[in-house]
Amino acid sequence: MRSLFPLLLLTALCGAGAIPAMALATSVPDASPAPPCLAALDEDDDAADDAAEIPPPPRDNFALAEDLDPKVKADFEKAFALYEKSEKDFRDAKNRRDAIQAFTRLKKSMPGGQAHFYLGVLYQWEPNYKKARNVLEELLAVHPEFYEAHVELGDVEVWEKDLAAAVPHYQRALAVYSHFEYGVDRMMTILVRLGRFEEAKPFVERALLRGHDPMRLHCQSVVKFVVDGPEWEKGYTAESENYVIMSDVSQEFAAEILDSAELIRELYDNLFPEIEKPDRKYPVFVFKDRQGYLANGAPETSKGVYMPFSRRLMLYQNEQMGDTLKTLKHEGFHQYCHEYLDNIPQWFNEGLADYFSASELVVNGKIRGMRIRPVKERISYLVRSFEVGARMPSLPELMHMTQREMYDTDNDSKSAYLHYCQAWSICFFCIDGRKSGYRSALINYFKALRRGKSGDEAYSATFGQLNMKNFENEWRSFMQKTLLLPFEIPARLRPDSADWLAAYRAVYDYSHEGLSEARMPELNGMMERVAREQGEKFPEWVLDRVGVEVMLANRIAMGP
Repeated sequence: MRSLFPLLLLTALCGAGAIPAMALATSVPDASPAPPCLAALDEDDDAADDAAEIPPPPRDNFALAEDLDPKVKADFEKAFALYEKSEKDFRDAKNRRDAIQAFTRLKKSMPGGQAHFYLGVLYQWEPNYKKARNVLEELLAVHPEFYEAHVELGDVEVWEKDLAAAVPHYQRALAVYSHFEYGVDRMMTILVRLGRFEEAKPFVERALLRGHDPMRLHCQSVVKFVVDGPEWEKGYTAESENYVIMSDVSQEFAAEILDSAELIRELYDNLFPEIEKPDRKYPVFVFKDRQGYLANGAPETSKGVYMPFSRRLMLYQNEQMGDTLKTLKHEGFHQYCHEYLDNIPQWFNEGLADYFSASELVVNGKIRGMRIRPVKERISYLVRSFEVGARMPSLPELMHMTQREMYDTDNDSKSAYLHYCQAWSICFFCIDGRKSGYRSALINYFKALRRGKSGDEAYSATFGQLNMKNFENEWRSFMQKTLLLPFEIPARLRPDSADWLAAYRAVYDYSHEGLSEARMPELNGMMERVAREQGEKFPEWVLDRVGVEVMLANRIAMGP
C-alpha cells in the first residue's frame, strides 16, 4: 500500500498525503489486488455491512498483461522494489532517481500504463510537478479509465497550490469509479478546504461508508457545524460582501461584528492591494459566552481561534466590546491571510495580526474607518528589555523562527511574549516608520511567499538584501522614540489625515489623488527643490501661499 505522503495543503488535521496506489505493495505486482481498503474495514465492524454494499472497481488497472515479455516483467518487479524502498524513505534521493530511471526505461514496454503511473508518483516525491503532470497526462490520453491516475493528477494541482483546479481531476476519477476510496476522500477534503461545504456533504457520507477514521469524522463535524450552525436556541446572522457572521447574542450584536469585520478588512486590503479576492465569504461564529465557545471545540486557553482546516473563525462575547473586537481583528487577519498563504512564517502571521488588532474606529463626518495605533505596552516591554540587556534574538533570527521557537515551548512564557513584541514591532516599524524601503520589503516578502517561496527564500529575496544591522539599529531607535511620545498625536497631524493631502496641494501644487508610497519620492523631491529655491525666504513664501498675513510662533529660528 502506498504511504500517505503528506499533502499539507489538503489537510491540516491528519497530514494525509498523495493517495495510496492499489494494494500492489503488499502483493505480487502481477497478482490481481483486492478492492482498495476493504482490508482496512475489517477493524471497523460498524462500517462492514455498509462496505459490503460498495460495488467493486470496474477494472484492475494494475494487472499486468498476460502476454507481457518475461524480461519486461522481471524489470518491472525490480523497478517496483525500488519504488517500495523510496516510499519507506523519502530522503533517499538516489534510490528514488534509480526508480525513476527504471520505470522510464519501461514506459514503451508496458502498454497498460503502470510504468507511467509510478513515474507520476515518483516525480511528485522528487518534487518535479511538471514531469509528474506530463507523464500522467500521457497515461490518461491512452487510458482515460485509469481513475487512480486522475486522482494523482489532482494531487499535482494541490502541490502547486491550485486547490480548485484539483476538483475536476477527482471528479473524472469518480466518474469512472464512484466509490474509489481515495478519490472520495480527496473530494471530501478539498471541498472542505475550499469552503464548499454543501458540496462536501455527500462525499463525507460516502467516505464514512468506508470507515470512521479521524479525518473523515473531522470533516463530518466541520461540515455539520458550518452548514447547520451550532446548536443554539436562537441564532442570528448578518451577511455582507465578504463575511457571514453567526451569533447567539442578538441581531444588533451580529450587525456590529459584521461592521467591524468589514472595516478592518479595508486595512488588510490597503496593505496588500494587489491580491485577488476570494469567491466565497468568510464564516465567523461569535458565542454569547465562553462556555458555548469551548463546547464547540475551541482551545481552552484561547479567547478566539481561527481554524485553518475549515477556515472558520470562532470567538465569544467579552464583558468589554473592545476586547471582543480586538480578538476579531487579530484572528480575522489569520483568516484573511490563510486565503493567500498556506504556510505562513510565524513572525509575519502573528506580528501583523497584532498590528491590526491595535486599530481603532475613527469617524469623520460620514467617513468611517479603522486607524492603527501603537501598542504602548509592547513598546514599553521592548524598551525595558533594551535597557536591562535582556537576551533576545536578533531580528533575522526571529524572522526564521518556527512556531515552536516563537512560542518557546521549552522555556517560560516571557520569551514568547518578547518574541510577539518583536514581531509586532517589526511590522509597525516597516509600515509606520515612514521609510518606504522597509515597507516595500515587507510587502515584497508577502509577494514572494505568494509565489511559493519558503520563508527562508522570501527572506533572502527581501530583507536579506538590506543591511540588517542598520535595520535593527533604526528599529531600536524608532521604538525608543515612539515610547517617548508624551501625548496622543492630534488627528489632523497624523499621517493618514486628509489635511496633509490638501496642504501639499496648496503649498507645492501636488497633483495626484493620494499619498501612496510610490508618490513619496516625487513629493520629497518637490519639497527639497522649493526649499532650495526659496532659501531664507521659505517661511514667508509658505505663509503667502496659504494666505496667512501674520503668524505668531515661539521658535528659536524661522528656518525651513
